[in-house]
Amino acid sequence: GDFDTPDDFDRDAYGGTLTLDWRADGITVVSITDFQDLEKTYGEDSDGSPNPLLRYATTQDSQQFSQELRVSGLRDDLAWTLGFYYLNIDGDYSAVLDVPLFLAEQINTYSLETSSWALFGQLEYDLSEQWRVIAGLRYTEDDKDYEFNPTCVGDGCLGFFVFPGLGAVGDLGSYVDEDDDSDYAAKIQLEWRPNSDLMLYGGVTRGNKAGGFNAPVDGLLLPQEMPYDAETLTSYEVGFKSSLFSGTMRLNGSAFYYDYDDKQAFTFSGLTQTLLNRSSEVTGLELELAAAPADGWDLLLGISLLDATVDDIPLPSGRLAKQDMAQAPDLTINGMVRKAWPLGDGSLSVVVDGSYVSEQYYNTINHPTSEADDYAIFNAGVDYASGDGRWELGVFVRNFTEEEAVIYAIDVSAFGYTVSTYAPPRWFGARFAYRWN
Repeated sequence: GDFDTPDDFDRDAYGGTLTLDWRADGITVVSITDFQDLEKTYGEDSDGSPNPLLRYATTQDSQQFSQELRVSGLRDDLAWTLGFYYLNIDGDYSAVLDVPLFLAEQINTYSLETSSWALFGQLEYDLSEQWRVIAGLRYTEDDKDYEFNPTCVGDGCLGFFVFPGLGAVGDLGSYVDEDDDSDYAAKIQLEWRPNSDLMLYGGVTRGNKAGGFNAPVDGLLLPQEMPYDAETLTSYEVGFKSSLFSGTMRLNGSAFYYDYDDKQAFTFSGLTQTLLNRSSEVTGLELELAAAPADGWDLLLGISLLDATVDDIPLPSGRLAKQDMAQAPDLTINGMVRKAWPLGDGSLSVVVDGSYVSEQYYNTINHPTSEADDYAIFNAGVDYASGDGRWELGVFVRNFTEEEAVIYAIDVSAFGYTVSTYAPPRWFGARFAYRWN
């Protein structure tokens, strides 16, 4: 890009966590209390050109509090956990889209308060020396209060951000709504261990994600398009975990099928980003290999295959079509090779690792401008660790092949361009660690 104004980003965050742990007679009680406060401002020259065409800015001021209480026990062939969880997030936000080319500036302020609580429990029971069953259940209630206030400033508002009579939120002036929802999650899994080196498993899990509200930058959504429903996922998985060659190799694998009901699919069209509820399916295979073939050697290899689609996505032409799920590459491979030698009273190690990611889309609307090519990134490092484990010193190089990898993209083809985010180029660094105990 060739930017006419500098981008800015400022974030102030603080928080605290208090964990209390009490154990007696095979019972463990854990309390986790957490508080976070975040203030953020962000601004960018979105068009990436030397001309003042499009600028976007946003702010956030939010506070979050959560409390979890767990009670667990282990006795003979039964392990169990019971718990309660509470969460409150209260935030005020703003988004500004300045379009000098059309003499219009859209200013949106909105607030969202979320309160959620849940009860959960899980049992792990040994049916025999070889068979184990795992069962879990969670009940959740979510309450959300939302207020969205869009304002357009400038002579170009009429005909760009505001269309009188259209009935969009930006035309009506405000949107206030609430969402109260409850649902359950559940898990049942059966494990079989024919020997100490092999475990086979299969299970079904039901999960959910609460509904919410869209916050369109341009305010052109209709009121009925602002809310989106809760998402439900039913997953089926079978797999194995194994130890081979006297424990010098570990091989794990799994196959899974995800059936989404009302999946919250992210779409970006024009200047409007929305979540839509659509059915979706994912089929996948994963394989992981870890080996120590000789003294000082460590090898890792992981492979993932995915086929992920979302149904009935509205394209800009108005046609409904099945699309590839965003950020779901068909093939992912990662690997690592490490060799260590004794040196002095410590050890010296050299490591090379890398990952490969196949082509993928960054928008559920599979426009070519949101498609990223496949890429492979490799890293290397040399480390020295003292014999007593007190200190370590290392140097590293990331992306030493200087791969130009697009790791995110936003389709703004309505303005004739795409915003692409790249992985860092080749870079070097050093690190030092010291432990006092």
